[in-house]
Amino acid sequence: MTEQPGTDERAPLVRVERDGVVATVVIDRPKALNALSPDVLRAVAEAFDALAAEGDAVRGVLVVGEGVVRSSRVPTSARSRR
Repeated sequence: MTEQPGTDERAPLVRVERDGVVATVVIDRPKALNALSPDVLRAVAEAFDALAAEGDAVRGVLVVGEGVVRSSRVPTSARSRR
């Protein structure tokens, strides 16, 4: 059986894909509806930091969610930790 993206707890929460000077940051948690948990936001920030370090090699960045649901919400559990 092939593991689906975002189902392995050890799998990265985001991945970066490149097409020339355009990078796509993919939130890869379709089972969680790509919810923006603190861990996901940290992973997105790390991806942006890595892309920024490339300077002019990256001219544009798209942020998308894996699967049918696109980054829908901040989960209630993350909001209650404030």
